[in-house]
Amino acid sequence: MKECFAYSHVGKIGVVGDYADIEVGQQFLKTLEKTYTLSETQKVIRKFHAPFDYRVKEVPLRKYFLTQLSFSDMMVNKVIKFDLRYFKDALVDTVIPFNYGYFNYQNTISKFFNFKKIRFHKLEKIEALFQ
Repeated sequence: MKECFAYSHVGKIGVVGDYADIEVGQQFLKTLEKTYTLSETQKVIRKFHAPFDYRVKEVPLRKYFLTQLSFSDMMVNKVIKFDLRYFKDALVDTVIPFNYGYFNYQNTISKFFNFKKIRFHKLEKIEALFQ
C-alpha cells in the first residue's frame, strides 16, 4: 500500500471492492496513512490532498463473475468499464483493488485507464513486495 501512496500525484486514492473488503480495508489504509511521510514532490504540489482523499466504489458482482463467467466475457468487460468510469470522473490518480480476484481483470482495467493519469498497480507489483 505504501507503494501506492508514493506514486500518487494528487492524493486521491480509488478503492474497489465489496462491502466487507471495503470496511476492513479502509481502516487498514487509514493506519498506513498515519505512518506515511510525503515525498518532496508531493509536498511541492499545491493541489495535493493531505490527508489522502479516498473514493470508494462497491462492486458486489465481481465475485459472482469470477465463479460463473469467463474473464474475457464481453458483458463482464463492459460492466467493469462502467464501474471504473466513476474513478475517471472523480479524477483519481491511483486505484487499489481490495480483492485478489480482481487481478484476473487487470488487462481490462489497465487498458481502460490512461497510465499517465490513473495508475493501477498490477499483480507483478504485489509479487515483488512478497519477495
